[in-house]
Amino acid sequence: MEQPEEPHLLVLPPEQALAAARPLPDRDHMVIEGVSEEEWDVFFAALAEA
Repeated sequence: MEQPEEPHLLVLPPEQALAAARPLPDRDHMVIEGVSEEEWDVFFAALAEA
């Protein structure tokens, strides 16, 4: 997959955004087990930089 040269933001009208929205999965399906505190810190820092 190719990355665009310049990141861009897609802004949708509220009705279109709501129509495209999906419910979150159950919490049990979103939990990541076996992640150390150090791994979590690196993961969180990467999300904060995005």
